[in-house]
Amino acid sequence: MQNEFLKLLKLKETATHEQIEAKYKSLKAKYSEDRFLAGEKGNEAASKLTELETAYLEFKKNHEKLDSENIFKSIIAVIDSKDFSKAQEMLDERSYHCSEWHYVQAMLFYRREWVSEALNQLEFAIKLDPTKQKYYTAKDRIKNIVASKNTAPEQLGNNQNKDKVMQQTDKICGPCAKCCACAICMDCCLGCCDGCSGGGRR
Repeated sequence: MQNEFLKLLKLKETATHEQIEAKYKSLKAKYSEDRFLAGEKGNEAASKLTELETAYLEFKKNHEKLDSENIFKSIIAVIDSKDFSKAQEMLDERSYHCSEWHYVQAMLFYRREWVSEALNQLEFAIKLDPTKQKYYTAKDRIKNIVASKNTAPEQLGNNQNKDKVMQQTDKICGPCAKCCACAICMDCCLGCCDGCSGGGRR
């Protein structure tokens, strides 16, 4: 449809967005004025105006979809770089929460080791677009990872870390153990509570 729209504008595929918008507005103004001409010229202009408007709406729809896909790809790249705060800011900037938004939010939550929240977001994504197989695949994969007893810690996320914390509670004072279990962060827990087990702060 984009190629057809560019043909209507008599522009090449290399045309910039500014050139496309300018040519569209110019033709729209011409056809809008010519449609009031008498006889066949007026009918032809009205027909061309309808064709132009239909093609433009489809072009905008596809263009916005492509922009959205590129933005989500950029957010995933930020997640992969482990800049989770920046990724969340980029998601929060998007007021419309489509199925892909919830999917990317799920990926971010999972990388932050918030497994339950990740699964909830995938449920939202599936409800909004039940045709996307990757949503089901991601959901099943996370559930299988959580259920596996032999899964590596970096794959599992917070659940296995939580188990490790609970195994350490006999060596940690009560308040610290409660804090660490809530935080579900083993590295932080051992760093803060080493003093309680007699090792002193690192």
